[in-house]
Amino acid sequence: SAEDVRRDIMSMGNAGASQLAQEISSMLSPDGAAWVRDRVAIHVSAQAKLCGLGTAENPFRTISEALKEAPADSVILVGHGIYDEVVCLEGRKVDLVAVDGPQETMIRGRRGHAVIRIAKGADGCLVKGFTLTGGTGRRTDQPTSYGYDYYGGGVNVSASATLEDCVIVGNGHGDPRKTSCTFGGGVCVSAGTVILRNCRICDNYAWASGGGLMADGRDAALVVVECTIEGNDSSDFFGRQGGISLANSATLSVSGCFVSGNGGDQVGAFGNVYANGTRAQVERSYVEGGARACNIPVFIARPDNYKVLPQRKGVCGCGSGIKALRVKPSDRKRKNV
Repeated sequence: SAEDVRRDIMSMGNAGASQLAQEISSMLSPDGAAWVRDRVAIHVSAQAKLCGLGTAENPFRTISEALKEAPADSVILVGHGIYDEVVCLEGRKVDLVAVDGPQETMIRGRRGHAVIRIAKGADGCLVKGFTLTGGTGRRTDQPTSYGYDYYGGGVNVSASATLEDCVIVGNGHGDPRKTSCTFGGGVCVSAGTVILRNCRICDNYAWASGGGLMADGRDAALVVVECTIEGNDSSDFFGRQGGISLANSATLSVSGCFVSGNGGDQVGAFGNVYANGTRAQVERSYVEGGARACNIPVFIARPDNYKVLPQRKGVCGCGSGIKALRVKPSDRKRKNV
């Protein structure tokens, strides 16, 4: 839980390097076929005919169709291709797995929405092996003085979940003052503990905070393990947190990551009173500038290589080297992809 992550960070000063990331990793690493066996599996293929049944021989054509039929604790196995849709995991735990990985499988969202929304009731779900692009975030119900705000361009999360082997790229780029007021260009967590493992988060944008990642709220925690966060940006609004941002007592744990080339602060907190109560730890990672954090009240950067070039100390940073699915010019249906 977010409270467990918070407690772990508070004990870091005297306890040595945290084992939290490794423990979570071992608990949640499925064992291939055994992980799928004895579970309801629903199949999706971008090449399928209309009116599929969700079987391997007659799959659904869209992920949204599969989600309508998926029972709790089932797994949706998604074939290669480009899926132009907005995906919502809500009300029950369903795992979403791209069987051919992010090089072959893309979910391409649209402006005014997150590409994937993980909401109440979906606690414990897994999203694995996708390229996620083209979203600007979930819109707030009420407008602000700047227009509507949008949270989580690639993924908007308000439940505990795991994102694994994903490429989250090119989100948060919307129309000025219409669909661009994004917090958390790549991922925004407002509640729950969200684990990102072996992911690439790159070329995302936030109008206000957290170009790559953002956790906002006391019940929100980000655990980032062996990921690469680079080339993201945010505007200079209450500070410029282009990499990873926290707000309103949120918590962050970074382990074995590569964080570099993001605009402004690589790791920081949203400015003014919104930074109050935030806390973070960084260990076994390369962070450009030596893991300097902007205005996070509780910040622990372990002296065990975060200033050293990753190739010299074996920092993982997305160990599989996964890359995004390359989109052919004929497939580019929207300017924001």
